[in-house]
Amino acid sequence: MASSLFNFCKKQKQIHFDKNFITYISRPEKIIKVFLPLKKDSGKIQIFTGYRIQHNSLLGPYKGGLRYHLKVNEEKFKKLSILMTLKCALFNLPFGGAKGGIKVSPKKLSEKELEKLTRIYTRKIASDIGPEKDVPAPDVGTNPLVMSWIYDEYSKIVKEKTPAVVTGKPENIGGLKIRETSTSLGGAYILEKVIEKLQLSKKNLTIAIQGFGNVGANLAMILQNKGFLIKCASDSSCGVCHENGLDTRKLNEAKINTKTVCDGCPICQSSESSDILEMPCDILVPAALEKQITAKNAHKIKTKIILEMANHAITEEAEKILIKKGIVVIPDVLANGGGVIGSYFEWLDNLNKYVKNKEQKLKNIMGKTFDEVWAKKTKYNLDFRSACFCVALKRLEKKYKTIFS
Repeated sequence: MASSLFNFCKKQKQIHFDKNFITYISRPEKIIKVFLPLKKDSGKIQIFTGYRIQHNSLLGPYKGGLRYHLKVNEEKFKKLSILMTLKCALFNLPFGGAKGGIKVSPKKLSEKELEKLTRIYTRKIASDIGPEKDVPAPDVGTNPLVMSWIYDEYSKIVKEKTPAVVTGKPENIGGLKIRETSTSLGGAYILEKVIEKLQLSKKNLTIAIQGFGNVGANLAMILQNKGFLIKCASDSSCGVCHENGLDTRKLNEAKINTKTVCDGCPICQSSESSDILEMPCDILVPAALEKQITAKNAHKIKTKIILEMANHAITEEAEKILIKKGIVVIPDVLANGGGVIGSYFEWLDNLNKYVKNKEQKLKNIMGKTFDEVWAKKTKYNLDFRSACFCVALKRLEKKYKTIFS
């Protein structure tokens, strides 16, 4: 993404960017790679690889999730760290961008093993994180429990309780209830703004959601409560569809109790998980992993709007095809920004800078940012993603010039 970001800046003929700034922003400030020897329950020693890519700190301490997944590597985390820098700048938050985690399948470890591995990783990167340095959060394969282990281990190392070292913690140790739903709430707010601009009626719009984890499930329930018809939903094992709409609460209960949405609607038409992407609908929400919509399947997408809730769910090649088809693509950097705003509120509360009326403030920040993006999009005839990048980069460039000029 560094090269594509560099090329993006150079291609914006009507919006000038300082050449030195482009070079500066196109590479990470620090790359951390650590090896983590874990003694498993069986007594066997297995060595895992951990990463933390700290892309940029112009606006404040690094911020970004920790991902536990077998398909992670340095290059992937570099791309995600750049996205976090842009996301924080887009929403005018006092954070830079980072991303990291461990190359591991958490499902193949016992809870005891996972805790030990997390604490080893925390010790390895402890000198590079902290409330004013780098503030990790949950991502794919991690959750509030994992954050609680990091908080506890880091506090032992610095000999002081430091809840602001991570966000996305359980409520009883400084986490916020809104953090669990902030990504989904933000996505719903942005979707409503787009629908308003396109002069559509949400009562007649059908939605298909690929991915029924925390983000997808909460978004489904929020949108159903707002009057949208959730037509299709899927998780990693299967998909379900019903022309008259799904009961999202039953799907969520089934997902929690049986690990699959299939048990939440016995009378539904079932399908493969990936087929959901190609189902006819008004709004498609990829909320699973990256690279779900590619050049291979983009021409099969039958929707009016795509709300990209998963990071990098759409490849660059696919997005060009979608835009040519007249599909409105609401990019990840804008669509899922509610998560980092929720994290920002938690961080402030942990530093005793308490935020009141959090849900309303979240909506206000999302709304103000959307208006800035829409203005840039309209003025320069840009697609949504380009408009988002321009708003974010101009904010970063302004800060860069105050420091380096």
